[in-house]
Amino acid sequence: MRFRTVTLAAALAASAVIVPATSASAAAETSPEVAWVNNNVIVNGSDPNTAYIQAKYSCEGEGVHLWTSVKQGPEISEENSTSDFAVSWYETPEGPVPNCDGKTHVTRFAVSLADGWEPLVSGPAWVQFVFFYVNSAGEVARAADVGWATVKAPAGH
Repeated sequence: MRFRTVTLAAALAASAVIVPATSASAAAETSPEVAWVNNNVIVNGSDPNTAYIQAKYSCEGEGVHLWTSVKQGPEISEENSTSDFAVSWYETPEGPVPNCDGKTHVTRFAVSLADGWEPLVSGPAWVQFVFFYVNSAGEVARAADVGWATVKAPAGH
């Protein structure tokens, strides 16, 4: 499954981070790129409050923040993808930083059950993958992919 790139406004709304727009000088860089986000979200068998999503990305500069979110619920759609419409919501804890050394990285990221939300169950989920970095012009830039994935939860979850 190929996720699609979202606009800066959508990424900012999803992540609640204020980021200035990048300049034309950043266009010459080879970053950022989210090559793919795996179409499976795997719930940890021994801890259903943790799930994993894998992504392939690259960027150059200084990594600032990485945010991944997985949401489920009967009202979740491409148009209604905020937590306001979710029954289940997992996201990365504070602190993940993308490795922006200009190389391609395939990494598995842990997402945790957000307080007050139900655990993920097997079935479709909306996944957002967003990372922020400082480019060679010294500006904060971002890359984001969003799309549907399939949650694979252990039996009984």
